[in-house]
Amino acid sequence: MTTSRLSYVVAVALVVTVTHQAAAESRARKSRRHRHRGHVHVVQKGQTLWQIAREYGCKVKQVRRLNGIKGNNLRIGQKLRVPRCSGHRHVDVPEFVHFVSRGETLGGIAKRYGVSIKHIRRRNHLRGNLIRPGQKLRIIPGTGGRGRPMLGQSIGSPHNGHLVHGIQLPRGRYYVRRRPYRAWGTNNAVYYIKRIARIIRSKYRVHKVAIGDLSKKGGGDLSPHLSHQSGRDVDIGFYFKKKPPNYPTSFVKGNRHNLNMNAMWTMLRLYVATAGSAGGVEKIFLDYKLQKLFYKWALEHHKASKRTLRNMFQYPRGPAALLGIIRHEPGHDNHIHVRFKCPRHDKKCFSY
Repeated sequence: MTTSRLSYVVAVALVVTVTHQAAAESRARKSRRHRHRGHVHVVQKGQTLWQIAREYGCKVKQVRRLNGIKGNNLRIGQKLRVPRCSGHRHVDVPEFVHFVSRGETLGGIAKRYGVSIKHIRRRNHLRGNLIRPGQKLRIIPGTGGRGRPMLGQSIGSPHNGHLVHGIQLPRGRYYVRRRPYRAWGTNNAVYYIKRIARIIRSKYRVHKVAIGDLSKKGGGDLSPHLSHQSGRDVDIGFYFKKKPPNYPTSFVKGNRHNLNMNAMWTMLRLYVATAGSAGGVEKIFLDYKLQKLFYKWALEHHKASKRTLRNMFQYPRGPAALLGIIRHEPGHDNHIHVRFKCPRHDKKCFSY
């Protein structure tokens, strides 16, 4: 091989090598950009860096690195870039810190928060059941029984009460919170709202449902409602054939022409089905004319027997009848009002 030809081969090899290196670097840069193109999270009152990282399935150090944060201090309204992470997203409930009081047992604390003793042991590195007054226990409520109500959370009645250790309904893929600062509820209320919205979106091609008011943080008076004080009430919008222009920002009246009857029937049926469970539905409030619409549609489409429908609906026995889980209430022709039960044996929680 001549010197000139050898030089040509070497030059070609160098060009190919440099091209491959440049392509690899370009792919790496794109990969980094894709990974960092995740989410922008606005810090809310009471949120910690650990909670935010956990919500997106990330590690705290990943969020710190992307935002140049060294410690754990955050400020309300701060915008955090959150990368795309491969971990499991945890958005159900926040972690609570329980301070052990004199006379409390591990079993009693577990029952109050709706968790297993094993859960408390595991999260707090305990070997036995021995605890002492003043000891701090980290607990994620409801993990021992999904949707299980917590004792001592809903205090008083829906019309005269407050909320202790309330849980804020998180942002969701299947619903829109109209007012997040009024989206605080009990463990079981938040669980069922999320679960049923997810089931409906998995069954039907429908828009996100509007979630109206639950309670404010801490509960108490919530204008203009007479109820919604103890975390067990929620207003939920309708599913429509075609999403109205001003929905879900505002509730929209439903009728036989605009409602997605299959999705609406499924939502009502799923909520009513929880009535037999601890922490399930106590009552649903819905306009009497809409009750008639759903009752007749379900019969015509063989969705349920007359006996089942009479257990579900107040209709056809009159809007004043104290029968059926679904009852008439004026002003409920653009949403349903769902009320959940008090926990069993909770002497501080009242239905009325």
